[in-house]
Amino acid sequence: MTPFAPNSVPIDEATEAVGDATRVGMTRRDFFRNSGMLVVGIIYHGLFMLGLREERANLKSIGLIYGRSKFPPSLVLIVALLLLIVGVVAAVSMVLHAGPYG
Repeated sequence: MTPFAPNSVPIDEATEAVGDATRVGMTRRDFFRNSGMLVVGIIYHGLFMLGLREERANLKSIGLIYGRSKFPPSLVLIVALLLLIVGVVAAVSMVLHAGPYG
């Protein structure tokens, strides 16, 4: 048998075996759970970044680092906030039946 031989399982049986992975769309529960996870991640990341800034200030005050450069903003946090905004706008537009998702 060659490594690129087609599978001998018929398409119908293969899609039935997948089960829930073939469902289309997302339930309201999924949306709120995923949004909640995103919010918790944003909060956790924000607290972590504040802790890093505090540690950097402490190291600068005792002279272990120079600390001349500014602490850069977190690109991960910016992208997460943008993703949350897009999700909220999409949810509001679906509820109000306005915009492209209405």
